[in-house]
Amino acid sequence: MCIRDRDIPVLREHLTDDVDCVMVSAGDSGPLSNALVSVARDEQLRRRLVTAGAATAARFTWSASAHAHEDLYTRVLRDFGELVRSR
Repeated sequence: MCIRDRDIPVLREHLTDDVDCVMVSAGDSGPLSNALVSVARDEQLRRRLVTAGAATAARFTWSASAHAHEDLYTRVLRDFGELVRSR
């Protein structure tokens, strides 16, 4: 995966340049086309990106998101209950 804007915080938070993606700066098509050509020509890089990218994507399934939200709501309700009981 080639990411065109490396300056978006959420992308930097979840993706790692040259591990599960290739990040380039927005505003200049040269680096993007160079990255695309590199990925197309370098089979080892391409395989590494595919493998790591699939692992990254697996962390963000609907099921994983639902479990994370359920855990959050459970903690909030538990903490709120403790707060109410302490008054």
